[in-house]
Amino acid sequence: MALPIFFVILVIGIQAFAARGCVETERNALLAVKAGLTDPSNRLSSWEGQDCYKWRGVVCSNTTGHVLKLNLRNSYNDVNKRPSSALSGKINPSLLLLNHLKCLDLSLNNFNGIRIPAYFGSLKNLR
Repeated sequence: MALPIFFVILVIGIQAFAARGCVETERNALLAVKAGLTDPSNRLSSWEGQDCYKWRGVVCSNTTGHVLKLNLRNSYNDVNKRPSSALSGKINPSLLLLNHLKCLDLSLNNFNGIRIPAYFGSLKNLR
């Protein structure tokens, strides 16, 4: 009988942790990514506070709080028609701290033809 109670307490504890916000190291990594980007249309304005699961483009696990997806895709298909909406700048290597990241979408932004950083190959969980 004590074993089921232990599991209930464990699940409640995990949910309480996730409800507090995302993992601090991952939140700081996201803020470092934001700091390296130029965001002329202020798409990343929601990236403040402790709850990065509420940030635009960030999807976190409901149980662990880890960042699973990062969608920074430009919503305008033709960057030439709306260049002021495109993110640009440098993609910070702190992205590597997002160990549970499964999906990363940076499409339709303007990184001025730079090569995909070699460290992207270290993002082992991307699908």
